Amino acid sequence: EQGFRTAFRVMPNDVQQGRVLGDFAVTRLGAKKVAIIDDRTAYGQGLADQFEAAAKAAGAEIVTRQYTTDRSTDFMAILTAVKSENADVLFFGGMDAQGGPMIKQFKTLGLNAKFLMGDGGDGAHREAAGQRGGSTTAAHALPEEQARQRASRPRARS
Repeated sequence: EQGFRTAFRVMPNDVQQGRVLGDFAVTRLGAKKVAIIDDRTAYGQGLADQFEAAAKAAGAEIVTRQYTTDRSTDFMAILTAVKSENADVLFFGGMDAQGGPMIKQFKTLGLNAKFLMGDGGDGAHREAAGQRGGSTTAAHALPEEQARQRASRPRARS
């Protein structure tokens, strides 16, 4: 995108991720009610904004949007507010350092929603929460069709 001949971005940008995750929450996970938490960083807020727009466009109702910081570790008040909304999916726009403690508290409160986050969650959030697999998903790739298209295009050598 920036014209560098020898540098390649292998991860989707926040706009792409947010759109795909928002659509995925509704079309693949069947979410009708969605809660969003973002950490108010450029990354977290931007990703959450894109997720929200895509989830709404796919037909979800955003039942609450809560805010935290990229330094917080206590999410009980926010998650209690989310729990009262009975969301099907909770999307977190933020990084692993907050994702792990958030998932622990999410489980402590007995939330039944699925937990989604972007590529800021590389799996360490599950490890920090003492969880292997389960109800968390983190994005790490392009949408399937776009990945297939890119992989099938021959590239000229410079």
